[in-house]
Amino acid sequence: MVHGVSGASHQIDVLAIKDGRVLIVECKTGEFAPTQVMNFLGKYYDIRCHQALVIAIGRIHPDAKKLIEKNAAIDYYDNIKSYGNLTEKIKQI
Repeated sequence: MVHGVSGASHQIDVLAIKDGRVLIVECKTGEFAPTQVMNFLGKYYDIRCHQALVIAIGRIHPDAKKLIEKNAAIDYYDNIKSYGNLTEKIKQI
């Protein structure tokens, strides 16, 4: 659990801090819907992250991708087939 500037508590799947920069990661096993992205964006802004990553083993809904793409500090990867595939993608950020 991480507390945002609003005082609200947020459940975060992965929180990483390096050199004062904060990264949060949201992981989903199924489809990532637009409403879930809106909830994640609320966490992102309340925690005041520098970067965020959305990972889905399944698909990220096309409308959800559009919401994510509006913020250059948020990356996404979906349709993950293997651990090696995920590792390669994470190295790119």
